[in-house]
Amino acid sequence: MFRLLLLAVVLVVILALSLDSLLRVYMEHNLRAQTGMDAEIGRVSLGWFEPRLEISDLKIYNTADYGGTLFLNIREIYAEYDRRALRRLALHLTLLRFNLGELDIVKNAAGGLNILPPGMRLPAGVTLPPGVTLPGGGTPSAGATHPAGAASPSGPTPPAGISGTTGGTKPAAMTGAEAPGTATAAGPGKKTGGGGASPAAVKAEFAEKTGLSFEGIDALNVSVGTLKYIDLKDQRNNRTQKIDLENVVVANVTNEVALIPLTGLIKLRSGDFFNAVLGMNDAGAGGGLWKLAF
Repeated sequence: MFRLLLLAVVLVVILALSLDSLLRVYMEHNLRAQTGMDAEIGRVSLGWFEPRLEISDLKIYNTADYGGTLFLNIREIYAEYDRRALRRLALHLTLLRFNLGELDIVKNAAGGLNILPPGMRLPAGVTLPPGVTLPGGGTPSAGATHPAGAASPSGPTPPAGISGTTGGTKPAAMTGAEAPGTATAAGPGKKTGGGGASPAAVKAEFAEKTGLSFEGIDALNVSVGTLKYIDLKDQRNNRTQKIDLENVVVANVTNEVALIPLTGLIKLRSGDFFNAVLGMNDAGAGGGLWKLAF
């Protein structure tokens, strides 16, 4: 009897040690099912007795339409969540640490970009750069244009609410209240600047996909490494841009408006990378495409 008890204990220990591996396989399968792209996860650690989840070395690969190349290399996703909120089917993260090692923007032979969802429609006023087409038969809405070209800016102006952006100095914490005045929180059904979906629409889509309402992130810690552009038709157009942001903290994230200073900082660090890839400039050409993609 004692041996059977010991065997039961051993089986429980083995199962407990295997749960993270089983969760990793399950997450890889779900990523493939949801996106159609192959995914590899180096490690998953779920705090069975603590409200935390850690994912390390997540790699997502493009579909065959984009050569099966790397799309995302996420070094770490670390989250601490509120259990009480989860019990009422709400997601409230007290901490989210996101470390993006590499993002590869790929243009295929047909002119499609892997960062644009299939079948999307461009809102009025949003422009496509030369040689870029909508994937999956998507069509522009009335007012969307295809410019003959786009000029590079003389130099971007740092967005409001950001400091310490030169010399490798880490910027101070940012909040949604520090976002530029040209973009304000939109009410239900309304849109923010640049043709992006309203915060209410984004939250509704999140609830539909997860069954959870999004309450916010108390502290978002973001690091960004390298951006790459790969032109499968003409490799001479390939580009690599080091961003090298480390531990940029954004407080009280409840909608995309709170992220405007962060995305502005990434654009600032990217130099003319997005101007060349997305055909955008500060005057507005392609600017809406940037907001749709990111």
